[in-house]
Amino acid sequence: MAHVLGQLDFCIEEKEFPITLFRRKPSEIWAYVETPGHVVILTRRGKRVCELLSIETHACLSRRYDEEMAEVRRICEEYREKRKAGRKAKKHGTGNM
Repeated sequence: MAHVLGQLDFCIEEKEFPITLFRRKPSEIWAYVETPGHVVILTRRGKRVCELLSIETHACLSRRYDEEMAEVRRICEEYREKRKAGRKAKKHGTGNM
């Protein structure tokens, strides 16, 4: 059954990965987290230190999917504008020297 965006139609599956794997092969971790409902538990010396989950999974679990996704879009847009302004200022600042 395919996941429908915004619906909590999946089971949560946790999988532990050592932090060294995240440092050496992060793509393996990202590939696992990409699936809605998959949660990565990063461990250090066998102890849980961090959890990673996708924005989709987080938004569905919050039960406020639309509000969460709108907030993510807003934050992303602010970040893009800030980066764009920084690049523009850098370009104009170095051109005058």
